[in-house]
Amino acid sequence: MEFNFLLNLIDSQKEREAVLKYVRGIDQKRALLSRLLAQHVCSTVLGARPVIERTAGRKPFVANRPQDSPHRNINFNVSHEGD
Repeated sequence: MEFNFLLNLIDSQKEREAVLKYVRGIDQKRALLSRLLAQHVCSTVLGARPVIERTAGRKPFVANRPQDSPHRNINFNVSHEGD
């Protein structure tokens, strides 16, 4: 129940599908948490809700950075390997 609520906080259908591709529940939760953390941090830094997309190499980036933002680019990564 809570998992689905949190999953629906992710705007991108592709990102939601990527979370659900993990077989083990714990891996789905890690993937979900990493996306929510990235979304929250980017939102806090930019002062606006970010649209996070991925490069061909699957690296995340903010696609809608405000023009007046002092941040030219935001590079980030969240690893959720291991226990």
